[in-house]
Amino acid sequence: MTSSSNRAAVPEAKGALDKFKYEVANELGVPLTDGYNGDLTSRQNGSVGGYMVKKMIEQQEKQMAGSPDGTRPLYSNSFNTDPISQSIQIDCLSSSLGQAVSP
Repeated sequence: MTSSSNRAAVPEAKGALDKFKYEVANELGVPLTDGYNGDLTSRQNGSVGGYMVKKMIEQQEKQMAGSPDGTRPLYSNSFNTDPISQSIQIDCLSSSLGQAVSP
């Protein structure tokens, strides 16, 4: 068996990401549990991850819309202002866009 390359860019953010994942699953009505989830369909699991990315991109777009050049600091009028959440938002947006995003 090969090792997974799916590693968190910010290991300290794992708890926040997990919490966000369960919040999104609950919002979508996906019965995600802390244990075995093999009975869920790929569509159910994919909808959770896809919606997480969508919400993070929407939040970043709102922040970027606050300044003409899109360089508004992440901590200004941010939904979640703690550094770990900001890092998650940046990493997820960077991954989604395929480019580096600076705070």
